Amino acid sequence: MTKKTKKMRVKTFFTTTMLICICCGFQVFAQSTKTWVGITTNWNDENNWSPVGIPNTGDNVVFDDIAINDCYIPDNTQINSLTILEDFFSTIFLPAGNFFVSGNITIQNDFNPWDNNVGTVILNGTSLQTLSITPPENFPFYNLTIENSHGVNENGVIIKGELIGAFCTPPVTGGIYHISNNFSF
Repeated sequence: MTKKTKKMRVKTFFTTTMLICICCGFQVFAQSTKTWVGITTNWNDENNWSPVGIPNTGDNVVFDDIAINDCYIPDNTQINSLTILEDFFSTIFLPAGNFFVSGNITIQNDFNPWDNNVGTVILNGTSLQTLSITPPENFPFYNLTIENSHGVNENGVIIKGELIGAFCTPPVTGGIYHISNNFSF
């Protein structure tokens, strides 16, 4: 078999595989955006999302003004990114467990919509993540873990292995900020 024939077979194989996946309705390496509608408060109810379907690891999640109810995030939920827009006035609860975000978090809301007095938000991306909170004094996370060796850019401050004073205002009643390298103030 010649080198050219091998290349043609590989190309044909990949082309055929892609066509089969498209025809069968499979998404290959696709990210989608899921917006919280909130017919009930259950994250795992597919009808609470638009388009219909529970967000998965690669999805970008948005909370905006179309939400009817609060949202309860179950333990070990994993998404790509989280956006909470200024017109979202319900509450997002992380009652226990971990919530993994591998992409960016953007919160543009004067009203602090986040309640995770027990649960932990874990930033675990494989490249520099952005944590953008407006206004910055509304830092919403009670328990925050950064498991990203590339760091997190929080409102212009890059956190990489240490907690910097400008990073946030720690919770008055406790809470944990865990940085998975060195820790210093």
